[in-house]
Amino acid sequence: MKKKSIFSLTLVLLFFISAVLSPVYAESEEELQKKKAEASQKKAEYEYQIDMKQNTAEGIENEINKAEEKIKTITDKVNAFDGQISEINTNLEAKNQQLAGTQAKQAEQEKDLEERLRVMYMFGNEGYASVLFSSTSFTDFIAKADMIRLIAQADRNVVNALETTAKQVKTQQEEIKADKEQLESLKQEQEIALASQNDIREQEKQLLAENQHVINELQAKVEAEQAIYDAADDELARLAVQGENEIGQGNVPGNTGENGEGNEGTGDNNGGGNENPVPDPRPAPSAGLIWPISSEYHPVEWDDMFGDRIHPVYGTWTWHSGCDMAAPGGTSVWSPGDGVVTFAGWNGGYGNCIMIAVDGGTVLFGHLSSIDVSKGQSVRQGQHVGAVGTTGTSTGNHLHLSFLVNGNYVDPLSYMHW
Repeated sequence: MKKKSIFSLTLVLLFFISAVLSPVYAESEEELQKKKAEASQKKAEYEYQIDMKQNTAEGIENEINKAEEKIKTITDKVNAFDGQISEINTNLEAKNQQLAGTQAKQAEQEKDLEERLRVMYMFGNEGYASVLFSSTSFTDFIAKADMIRLIAQADRNVVNALETTAKQVKTQQEEIKADKEQLESLKQEQEIALASQNDIREQEKQLLAENQHVINELQAKVEAEQAIYDAADDELARLAVQGENEIGQGNVPGNTGENGEGNEGTGDNNGGGNENPVPDPRPAPSAGLIWPISSEYHPVEWDDMFGDRIHPVYGTWTWHSGCDMAAPGGTSVWSPGDGVVTFAGWNGGYGNCIMIAVDGGTVLFGHLSSIDVSKGQSVRQGQHVGAVGTTGTSTGNHLHLSFLVNGNYVDPLSYMHW
């Protein structure tokens, strides 16, 4: 009685653990898929923003090119200013020398005029009259009068020359002043041009730095989302491999084996009915197990076979629990013999999965697009049970076929053939 109570309690605990842990595993896988989807979406959004920023960068580069052209124009102008300034400096030096000569000539003329005025002051008009009256003849008078005229003309020329020289000196001084003002103006323009050039360069640096900063931030976000995606993907892969290993050890929902023991599984028919299954011809009844799909679909490549292979999704060496047959999606799948459906539902990496206890063992179909039977249903040999698909960990439409004897995987080709 005590042993019976312990056994009953054990069954209750196992049922409770099975009821609790199964949803957790499904929820965990669902959450991981959700994380992958969210990370993928965010990554795509950030990559789109990066593309937009790169387009903006192209616009900035166009503006920078325009700025560079402006800088070149300003630089050419500055160089022209340098040439003009050099020319003005040369002209200033020449005019300064000319002014010095003019000033020296003016000083000499002023000295001559002072001497002439001194003589005139000393003799006055009487000097000119006494010279004329001292003439000894008319001819001498005419000669002396002409001499006086020439002297007076010379005096007037000295005065006129002095006035002309003074005007030249004033004009040259004004020209030198204008040249100096022009030189100062050109220098000021040069300083403004150089300041403008520096401002443009600083704007270039700022635009480039801001744009690159935004791109770097977005790139970091892309890498972060990629890390989240990869981590979730790795965890899904681990769970899928774990599920396959558990199935290989006989811990398979619905695996009863030949002795009727083991876990029956709790999966329901969540694949939905196949409203339009492919009407493949049914095989003729056989005393043994029949091929569960049209004979034109069968394993072809070495990695389609039972045993070790390189995993088509993860790219690592793994043990293949059955054989694969590539076939169009929706192709009808049949029961290879009379039996009872022990599992019909989602089964980790196998996706939509059906397990049928038949004579000699248990057959497992994986990656189905639809499940058209339910757990506990009796089926006949050749009866349609589902359709080929690519659910679960799969790279394309195909049927995965496994066969278990006493809870252990065996080569299904040893029990059925096309």
